Amino acid sequence: MGRVEAPYRLCALSTREGSGVSFTATGGQVRGLADTTLGGAMFPDECARQLTERWWMFTGTTSGTGDCPIGYRFYGGA
Repeated sequence: MGRVEAPYRLCALSTREGSGVSFTATGGQVRGLADTTLGGAMFPDECARQLTERWWMFTGTTSGTGDCPIGYRFYGGA
């Protein structure tokens, strides 16, 4: 994963199902870190992998069908 270097976008989400905050690198490849109780549901149409408990790292996919890097899983959107 590496560092999420500036500039980055901070996004907070809160629903009845859970909450989360993500830090997403801007420009270039979409990738970042998130602290969430929502699990994979926090990453619609993205590839993600759980690091520990509530911490996840994620990356976008350009295929639209879930062509994820090794160790990541595709989470389809609603």
